Amino acid sequence: MNMDNIQQTILSKLTSSMQAPMRLRDLIRNIRAARTAAEERGVVQKECAYIRTTFRQEDNIWRSRNVVKLLYLNVLGYPVQFGQLECLKLIASPRYTDKRIGYLGAMLLLDEKQEVHMLMTNSLKNDLNSSEQFVVGLALCTLGAICSPEMARDLAGEIERLMRSSAAYIKKKAIICAARMIRKAPELLEMFIPATKNLLNERSHGVLISSIVLMTEMSERNEEALVHYRKSVPQLVKLLKNLMMSGNSPDHDISCISDPFLQVKILRLLRVLGKDDAESSEAMTDILASVATNTESSKSVGNAILYETVLTMMGIQAESSLRQLAINTLGRFLLNIDKNIRYVALETLLKTAHSDYNYVQRHRVTIVDCLKDVDVSIQKKALELSFFLINSANFKSMTKDLLMFLGNADDELKAICASNLCICAEKFASSPRVQIDTMIKVLTTAGNFVRDDVVGTLCQLISDTPTLHTYCVKQLWLHLNSDELDTKQPLVQVAVWCIGEYGDLINDPLELQDPADDEANEANDLHENIFDLSPVRPTPASADLSDLLIDITNPTIASIDGLDSPDLRPKVFDRSDEDNSDAGSSVNEASSNKGDQEKHSDKLTSTSVVDADDLINACQEIIDNPKMNVSTKVYALNCLFKLSARFPNKAASIKVITDRSTTNLNLELQQRSIEFATIFSRHEDLLAAIFERMPPIEKASKDDEESESDDNEDDDGRGPGKNEDEAGSHELLGDNLSGLGGGGVVDGGLIAELM
Repeated sequence: MNMDNIQQTILSKLTSSMQAPMRLRDLIRNIRAARTAAEERGVVQKECAYIRTTFRQEDNIWRSRNVVKLLYLNVLGYPVQFGQLECLKLIASPRYTDKRIGYLGAMLLLDEKQEVHMLMTNSLKNDLNSSEQFVVGLALCTLGAICSPEMARDLAGEIERLMRSSAAYIKKKAIICAARMIRKAPELLEMFIPATKNLLNERSHGVLISSIVLMTEMSERNEEALVHYRKSVPQLVKLLKNLMMSGNSPDHDISCISDPFLQVKILRLLRVLGKDDAESSEAMTDILASVATNTESSKSVGNAILYETVLTMMGIQAESSLRQLAINTLGRFLLNIDKNIRYVALETLLKTAHSDYNYVQRHRVTIVDCLKDVDVSIQKKALELSFFLINSANFKSMTKDLLMFLGNADDELKAICASNLCICAEKFASSPRVQIDTMIKVLTTAGNFVRDDVVGTLCQLISDTPTLHTYCVKQLWLHLNSDELDTKQPLVQVAVWCIGEYGDLINDPLELQDPADDEANEANDLHENIFDLSPVRPTPASADLSDLLIDITNPTIASIDGLDSPDLRPKVFDRSDEDNSDAGSSVNEASSNKGDQEKHSDKLTSTSVVDADDLINACQEIIDNPKMNVSTKVYALNCLFKLSARFPNKAASIKVITDRSTTNLNLELQQRSIEFATIFSRHEDLLAAIFERMPPIEKASKDDEESESDDNEDDDGRGPGKNEDEAGSHELLGDNLSGLGGGGVVDGGLIAELM
């Protein structure tokens, strides 16, 4: 017996005595049988310990089986990095079954960031030169998955050679590897351009798809390659035409459409080649129109081709008729029952609306109908597109539809919809009355989901429109008498501010609008009121009180409104059109129907007199309501202060109400009440001058808004926040004089004399 026979005998005995490891199916069964996560971890840890032990043996005949189990554990999320070197050993094995497991493990356990993967470069090079095409295929698949820049430079020559292989199985994989190498090492692009010369003449659809992917990648990354492949546009057009005209081919047809995957790849390459090139765009115009017209849209594959065709039409220098055809195709997508198709149609329309506004505008009705979809993602896109399509001509109809949507929208969309409606009203409303009516409807419908800056904007608009003071105070008083005011606190804030400023006008008559006035007619249609507004009696400012300041043991500066100084202009009204933050915590029902609006109009013009006690009681109920937030109560308290000047005979009863807040736990309410009590007891003769009507509030310019925002960020590092919002009620009262004189420095002698 020679030495070889002795070794073989010993090995066979050891093998027969060694227990075979657990099979993969048995491991899966044991893991699934575990009742708890801890029991499952115990099974995995035990098996991993056994696998580590077997890996330490020099001649491990079960390496392949153990690596397969590690791959399964890797899919479950367990760390199995200790098996990486075993994968490299399997790749170096001469057996095909071992190579297959080794390459699969390398693709799952290795990536280009790990240095271990560079150890397999030599094995890959050997397998790429193998005479077995399946071994070459394994190496190409792995290289395409984990190729790094260094590996690409080392193996580019082998890939370029395999791209000329006569076997389609090898060629298509080599072409995809070339695309991967170009992404990792763009300098290799020039090496592969000559190899793509005749690829479009291949009959294999797999090779064609791979070739077009490579050409697209090269054209997007290199201008010279883009110019080179533009010469192939006629050949691509012919190829696409042949696909459309060819008969049924069982090997490539899907839902009676010839190889939709190849068609989509061709359309994508045409889009890249036709961008910013009139000649190439003109050469593909006819085939694009033919594809858009003749492709069946009843199946998903047809819609995929149509969608890619639309993107190509939008991406090239197409004629207006071709772009219109693309928009109409997207319009048909909006009627599809598939939610995914409707979503991509809205997304594409939103991208192209800037350049093809008029064509998109024709599908406005269909876009608005998408707001009724139950899918929130579709609602968001439809809402964004609807606001983009609003203009002066369709403002009335679009506002009506969006208000209906606002009443039934989810909470997450209410704030966005309300803010954008107010922005559109500011931009496109034909008159201040239309804007005011729209914003009041938004406040009524959206409730507490309205942003705080909308309140300031509406107050500024009312203040700046003297002819609408009587109308606004009457209308807001009616809303203040509705139910569930705690769910509409922004509306309550505007109402009590308006009543405080113009409460003495609430019983003034309203004159009829001129029927020939187009703006009045549009406002009449929006709110169904046909009444004009009487002018407001001006209240002169008192120049003698320009330096009057009140300070009650608190550094907060209180002052007298009515000062016509640019530094005193309230900045609570500043707004950024792009900001769509959330506000509030409740939801209101949809807007009233037509009958309710007519009833509301009758109430507005009724001859019933509103007593001052009614206004005072309404403010008292707001202050006493535990559901109202502090900001709303401050508005109501300031309203009472103002009413003491509008109705001097009610000042004593107002003081009784405000005195209740002098012991309020909230410092803001307490301070305001003490200030008023001090003024009333020591300077009662100055009430009319102190609480006189504010002058028209000037809207701050955008530059002022940006400057104020920068100052706030510099002051405290967090920008405008809650403190600024709470200060809004002070500014609406007209008592924030921090910018007056020496930067808000208070004269101690004046304070001592007053207090």
